[in-house]
Amino acid sequence: MILAASFIATTLVAPAWAQPPKPIHYSGTGVFSPTNIGTPKGGNAGIIIGDGSGISEYTASGDDFAIGGELVGSGRNDHVGANTSITTGILNPRTSVIRWPTKGIFHVLSSDDGDLHLEYVGAYTFDVSKFMAGEPSFGATALWKIVGGTDRFVGAKGVLWMEVEVPVVLEALPPPGVSPDIPFTYEFDGFIHIQGEW
Repeated sequence: MILAASFIATTLVAPAWAQPPKPIHYSGTGVFSPTNIGTPKGGNAGIIIGDGSGISEYTASGDDFAIGGELVGSGRNDHVGANTSITTGILNPRTSVIRWPTKGIFHVLSSDDGDLHLEYVGAYTFDVSKFMAGEPSFGATALWKIVGGTDRFVGAKGVLWMEVEVPVVLEALPPPGVSPDIPFTYEFDGFIHIQGEW
């Protein structure tokens, strides 16, 4: 009986997790267009960029998409997505950083091996001290969950951490109602399990 249970565990359970998750990395550049950050309710910063809907769309691309240290096809990674942010911004008086919590509405990464579908929560950030010093001050961070995809990535699962930087120096915040196009750079790092490669 013990031998049979051991055999079942080895043949049915172990292969699904026999391989550890593989590291995944990609980076590149993109643009928020339109950039709408914040909504009229909540927060203590009183800053809304754009139309007040909080809905920002973006496109992005890079050429270093790698899994397990090996490029996926040519390394191409193209992104389309949108997110919604809430509040007028939450100012931390100790750090002078304003955060607008965000949630992804959708996000698709396209590559030579198929599409990855992702969900995420995070925040836009604005560093008031850097802004006053004439330095790049906008960015974003998010925790991502891989929720499947197409072709090679059907059934894929994983987690990613993302950091976004806006390299341009803003001399002033956009006036009320203006939804500007804002360029950004991005960096993703995490781990992935790919169905059939476990």
